[in-house]
Amino acid sequence: MNPDNNPAPKPPAKAADDPAGLVSAEAGKLRESALLEMAKALRALSIYPPRHPQRDRLMELAFNALQGTLSRIGDLSCQVARSGFLMQQLKLGHENAMIRELAQEMHLRQLKSFSLRRELTLSDFTRFLELLLEDPDKFRQGGFIENWCKSHRVMTVWINEIDFSRLVSSSGPEENLIDQPTPPPLEDLFEELLVRLTREADPEKFGQLLREAEAFVRPLIENKQNKLPRRLVLSLSGLLEDERRQGAAAESVRALAQRTIQGLVKGPFLKSLLERRALPELPDAPELDRLFYQVGSAVINPALEIAASREALQAYRPLLDLILGFGPEAVKLLEPRLADDNPVLARKAVYLLGELRDRSAVEPLKTMLSHEDPRLRREAVRALIRIRGLESSRALIGALGSEKDQETRMLMVQGLAEARDLAATPVLIKLLKKTRLGEDGGAEAEIIIEALSRIGSREALPPLIKLLNRRALLNRELKLKLRIKAAQALGQLGGESAMQALARYARGKQTPLSRACTEALARLLEKEGANNGEADG
Repeated sequence: MNPDNNPAPKPPAKAADDPAGLVSAEAGKLRESALLEMAKALRALSIYPPRHPQRDRLMELAFNALQGTLSRIGDLSCQVARSGFLMQQLKLGHENAMIRELAQEMHLRQLKSFSLRRELTLSDFTRFLELLLEDPDKFRQGGFIENWCKSHRVMTVWINEIDFSRLVSSSGPEENLIDQPTPPPLEDLFEELLVRLTREADPEKFGQLLREAEAFVRPLIENKQNKLPRRLVLSLSGLLEDERRQGAAAESVRALAQRTIQGLVKGPFLKSLLERRALPELPDAPELDRLFYQVGSAVINPALEIAASREALQAYRPLLDLILGFGPEAVKLLEPRLADDNPVLARKAVYLLGELRDRSAVEPLKTMLSHEDPRLRREAVRALIRIRGLESSRALIGALGSEKDQETRMLMVQGLAEARDLAATPVLIKLLKKTRLGEDGGAEAEIIIEALSRIGSREALPPLIKLLNRRALLNRELKLKLRIKAAQALGQLGGESAMQALARYARGKQTPLSRACTEALARLLEKEGANNGEADG
């Protein structure tokens, strides 16, 4: 598998403390410890976004631990199996869940063996683990691993017995530009061009300078050297907002700047700018936001896809806020994403529609109440609660009777309590009647009783009085709690039948139930007295 005209690479060095090539128990433990550090580092990469301080700290900790091991054992070379790693027939990490997961990630991506060289660098270690975060389907295309390591200049890690340092050293001059900083002379030329561009007021000369700038940055964008292209588009973005420039010539200059922004800020370059915006406490965050809003709604879907790369709902909060800033314009693009195959993306689209509170989104959100994923259904319930309005509450009423997931049902009931829609009363009564009063059912019954109390329909009086009158031989404590809750609800709803039911239990010896009934009855009498006083006045 070696490239043509390259001599066969030497095999990785044997362990320094194992000269015979056999793996002692102690050396095996050292290797398992190193594999565990790799697994921890991979998890950190999957959780934290690029340039996050915690990500960098955890990577350095893992790398330093690995260097200590490599200094003792030499190269860390392992064969990859689905359930762990092998070293000269010795099983490594088969009983450790994190190491097994690491092996599975490698196995999925067709890594049969790897070797971390004694001279391993932090950059190569990071690139090697980033390779394991790539979509497994990409590895089915021949040469993906070789191209990855070649383009990222990985020189101190061998994969599948290939020494990539030879591939990197044999690459052409254009390939060696990848991931290299912009040479200082070029950067100086660019700065000079940028100064002339931002000072030019004549549209024809500005257009000429702009063409030069575009020709300058396009090759950089292709090579993912985005520092200077970012400087250019942010400068043009600032020019669009410069109110000191007035008149027809200024409008022509702005039109040229806007056209260039639209032409450059797309595809991978747009994605890189959005990934940068996702970083916390970014100095140029306001300038990037201004640029994104100038680009327009074309940034919404890429921003959503980046935000969906992490499952936590609030992950990449700056990108979620960016999408929300588009207002109704975002609603039109978010609604089709509710049907996305990626449940994380669909859930975040649901969340954003709820935050936008646009009632035109009620109908598409209503369809999500029957989605097979309960997390998506719950998010749709929260969104409808935030949007409010009759359409939202009627959507919740329609879905409540058929909802099988208790957590989702309870959320719906709480939403209907907030909406105070009288039409919800019959559905809630029916749900209360069929709720089994075990421990979980008791919590649900409490929420239903509270909702009936807040909605305020006296249609709920008969079932609440029946619950108040219910005595129990089993689950006494739980049912007493529900009877007290029913007494409090009757005190809110009022009416002659409620007062009679409460009076029945307010008499006699003092118990928690009698106290609750006495307090509820006192509230009703006080309310009735206040109403009579107003009528007399």
